[in-house]
Amino acid sequence: MMEIIFLGTSGSIPTKDRSLPSIAVRYEGDLLLFDCGEGTQRQMMIHGLSYGRITGIFLTHLHLDHVLGVFGLLETLRLNGRTNPLHLFGPGVDKLFTGLFNKHRYPFLRLHNVNRTGVVYKTDKYHVKAFRVYHTESSFGYLLTERDTFKFDVNKARSLGIRGKMFGTLEKRGWIKTESGVVRLRDITLKVKGRSIAYSGDTLPSPRIINHVKDVDVLIFDSTYLHEDIILANKNKHTTAYQAAQLAREARVGQLVLTHFSQRYKSVDPLLLEAKQVFDNTIAAWDGLRIKIPKHMPG
Repeated sequence: MMEIIFLGTSGSIPTKDRSLPSIAVRYEGDLLLFDCGEGTQRQMMIHGLSYGRITGIFLTHLHLDHVLGVFGLLETLRLNGRTNPLHLFGPGVDKLFTGLFNKHRYPFLRLHNVNRTGVVYKTDKYHVKAFRVYHTESSFGYLLTERDTFKFDVNKARSLGIRGKMFGTLEKRGWIKTESGVVRLRDITLKVKGRSIAYSGDTLPSPRIINHVKDVDVLIFDSTYLHEDIILANKNKHTTAYQAAQLAREARVGQLVLTHFSQRYKSVDPLLLEAKQVFDNTIAAWDGLRIKIPKHMPG
């Protein structure tokens, strides 16, 4: 299962309905956090997520509204006797740990400074890639991509004389010899494209971002302002909902999710409306929203 759970969808300042930025992604037994605003661990409790299962935290930048939840979460894990490694990624994350919050206080913590575009975390089933965005001097978005898999075309395989344990041999070795000749794995399999999620964090819109998020299943993007407030958006280095939709359309993403809303708006309906005029498959996130991403069909 691949599922996105929105824990905080406000921008800069919390509201009575929205916590500060944090997004959880659950993939089979792993739980990943993207940004960790104040109150994240409580939001996890409210929405039924175990903080003991977190394997990685990915910070987009070091503004306090995106990182303050890290310290409380680490203290809770320490007090509960955490021993499994917890990987913390982000630009300059080592700078967060001085004085009271010294990294040696948390022997399970593994710090990874992110300073360039590229894969920062990898398992045998997925990887997370960082890409540059444009908010602070050092800000990054993240792209989670599931590894492509392959499914046997059973009818074709059987027509070539492959039966029973021969499937296991073929999968392990990549080829097998039958009465029909040499059969290679690629000859009788269909590719199942891996699923993907991209998260921008705070950013100005940029054509450079498009190449990194092209064709993703779900794009979660900064949508702090209405387009009528574009002067404020440019000044504070954020994106309007309209601009986020333009970028989603150009990147040909499957679905756009707007988040990081300014508290100046009593309702996010106008932001959603202006985005949908450009890219129809758009939703506005709320705290507690869950999105399950189904597997792709073979082909």
